[in-house]
Amino acid sequence: MKTDKLYYKDSFIYEFNACVEKCEAVDGKEKQYRIVLDKTAFFPEAGGQECDTGVICAKSPTGTEAKARVLHVSEDKDRVITHLCDTPLEQGSIVKGTLNFEKRFSNMQHHSGEHIMSGLIKSLFDKDNVGFHLSGGSAVFDIAGTFTDGELAILERKANKVVTDDLEIVSRIVTANELKVIPCRSKFYESDDGASSASEVTDDNSGTLSLPTERSSRNLILLPEEIRIVSIGDVDSCACCAPHVKTTGQIGLIKIMSAEHFRGGTRFTIVCGSAALETMCRLRGDELKIMHLLSAKQGETPEAVKRLSDTLTEARQSIHSKDGQIAMMLMQHARTTGSRILFCTEIDINSARKCVNELIADETNPDRNCNGDNAKTHEKAVFFFIGTDEAGYRFIIGGGKDARETLAQLKKTIDIKGGGSNLMVSGTTGASRNDIEAAIGSIQPESHDSAPSKEHSECSAMINPHEHTNNVRIILASASPRRRELLSKLGVQFEVTVSDTDENIDCKEPCSFVKELALLKARDVFKKLILPSAESPSSDTAHHTTSDPLLIVIGADTVVDLNGKVLGKPKDKRDAEMMLRGLSGNAHMVHTGIAVIVRDTSGNITEFSDCETSTVHVEDLTDKEIESYIATGEPFDKAGSYAIQGVFAPYISSIEGDYYNIVGLPLNKLYRILKKQIIN
Repeated sequence: MKTDKLYYKDSFIYEFNACVEKCEAVDGKEKQYRIVLDKTAFFPEAGGQECDTGVICAKSPTGTEAKARVLHVSEDKDRVITHLCDTPLEQGSIVKGTLNFEKRFSNMQHHSGEHIMSGLIKSLFDKDNVGFHLSGGSAVFDIAGTFTDGELAILERKANKVVTDDLEIVSRIVTANELKVIPCRSKFYESDDGASSASEVTDDNSGTLSLPTERSSRNLILLPEEIRIVSIGDVDSCACCAPHVKTTGQIGLIKIMSAEHFRGGTRFTIVCGSAALETMCRLRGDELKIMHLLSAKQGETPEAVKRLSDTLTEARQSIHSKDGQIAMMLMQHARTTGSRILFCTEIDINSARKCVNELIADETNPDRNCNGDNAKTHEKAVFFFIGTDEAGYRFIIGGGKDARETLAQLKKTIDIKGGGSNLMVSGTTGASRNDIEAAIGSIQPESHDSAPSKEHSECSAMINPHEHTNNVRIILASASPRRRELLSKLGVQFEVTVSDTDENIDCKEPCSFVKELALLKARDVFKKLILPSAESPSSDTAHHTTSDPLLIVIGADTVVDLNGKVLGKPKDKRDAEMMLRGLSGNAHMVHTGIAVIVRDTSGNITEFSDCETSTVHVEDLTDKEIESYIATGEPFDKAGSYAIQGVFAPYISSIEGDYYNIVGLPLNKLYRILKKQIIN
């Protein structure tokens, strides 16, 4: 027996009494029960509209009260309405149902508002409603056609005029014969197989709407049963199973929130009544916040946003230009030094990718390489890392035999994630720069900076490590990767032991300062190696045996001297900027102190220390050039905030003296000392 639908008698009813006809547990579901009443005011999910919710309360003969929450309401083909509840109710008991009327009223406002909109769209533009869904405080419906902004404005004004006219909304049941003579925006059309179908294609409880195919050739058919028609004056008349408000004035307001192109038509989202008021209040609150942030007066928000947008566009263009300059500087550095490992703290990923592609092209086409005679004819992988040790790095690896294989090799030694093709891979890593460089060096040793091969070959010929250094132990007392690279150019095998010497010594003259500090570093490491309890290398407590090798400890320290002021490593970006502005357009001196402590095979200990000075001339730097250079991240671990062998190279107009002294280790001076000690 079908359920008596109280919402058709009075859509505003929110409390009612009924009798429980059936109650059964849902199989496999805890605390879920299907309850059927003889009558109900709960509207089931139907016609694209969500169901009502609320509670059903019952008193047993003993006076115990049971309260069941209504979770969902549905109707079967026999017109029986089932309430899905969380508590069982005794069959035959008299119950009281109470709706969540705030939700019911909002749904009625939205459904009635949709009828007005669809009716006007049909009469004004002859376009059909082909889909509808109502839930969550808004109504969404699809129209078979598109609209201009002007047409949307007209539609919204006319819809709200219908609201203010406070027209009566009437529902009635008609027969199939009566439907023939009633003007109606019908939802029923003949399908290809002769069956009836609704023009308002609703969802399948998932909230998904779908549009029907073209049906202009289909004929209106009559259903063999009674049909409920909802009419709003001469605005709309349409078949509908849902409850509505009694007059259009009760809708309050209809606001189009969006009208988006969808599958060749238009998908509307509207809000009505209290939901529209809440939406407008929220949007007004957002506007006030924007006005405050932009210091805009009432009515000036669009212009203020336009100014901000223009500023952001200019900033993006400036950043893009800066990133392009940084990429060019890094490419020039790579081409000059032969390095294929690039690091930058901040740069657009597309600029980095372009830089990698350019360097790959250099590798595969030597004629492009600006080094001329030094161009390599074999392919090497190019590595570009963006970020810092603290924040991690993004990377691009390109070229080589197979970029994916290169990445696989790196994964064996450092934590690195990514993917791509055999031509290029990208990803992220949390490894430090030192670990990254070491990992790359282990699989592609030639990726690091390389000096012109002529000088390197000469040094190797003069000090043959196999001929002269079999019984020599050389220690570099420095953590500087530049000094390690430079010392390796002499062709000797060496170890690295870092000094713990306090670099804050009382010495004002720069050359004397670096000599003394270099000697202190060398002595500190020397003591660590062979004099654990001695105060100086001349101590008689030094332990030595005739089998000990020749021991050489090398210490070094470099400072930049600008008009007598020593420039160390910058503390931060502001400090680096101040140093670079001081260097701009001026000549400055670079002093490197070098100290060598030698213990020969007889146990005799000798100290050497000296200072090498070179002069560097820097071109006038623009603010943009200084900003771009700092953005590469190179200045932050360099004395004077620059590296002559790095990205700063194009800004050096000339030098006087030893180039390698400026880098951090005067190779010629050191070579002469080592040559004398090792060979002689």
